[in-house]
Amino acid sequence: MRKLTLFLTILFFAAIVNAQEKYAYVNLIKVMNESKTGQKLKKEIEDKFEFFKAKAQKIEKEIKEIQKQLESPLLSDKAKSEKQAKIRELQRQLQQLTIDAQQQLNQMKQEYEKKLIEKIKLAAKEYTDKEGIDIIFTNGMYGAVLYSDNKIDITDKIISLLDGEKNEVK
Repeated sequence: MRKLTLFLTILFFAAIVNAQEKYAYVNLIKVMNESKTGQKLKKEIEDKFEFFKAKAQKIEKEIKEIQKQLESPLLSDKAKSEKQAKIRELQRQLQQLTIDAQQQLNQMKQEYEKKLIEKIKLAAKEYTDKEGIDIIFTNGMYGAVLYSDNKIDITDKIISLLDGEKNEVK
């Protein structure tokens, strides 16, 4: 029985070796970070982050100015009360801005990742059709590879195909 199992195992692995399937590997994280398309999308997110950061800094500066005014002994109780109310309102605005920024940036990131993954899939399909590749493995949350030899890594070729696109990301 052991000999039969051993023989079938050897036969199975021999069949796999002789299948001569072509396969390749793409590092999605590298494509996302190094391709022109990925860098453009990343820049748009960073620009949006800087926009929110500037708005937050403006509100924080206004809060500090009002706090300095509160230190004046010449302010009436009514004026102090109004300034404290203004500080509370600005703090509320700052908190809401932070929440809105997080939501918008997360949504933007998800949309851009989805758009980029679709473009990468199209570039990979073009490559597989041209090169006769049967399977392309990937890494990250979109797939899994325990080991990959650099000779099957076509990441740079996918970046080139993706960057060669005439279509701009919208």
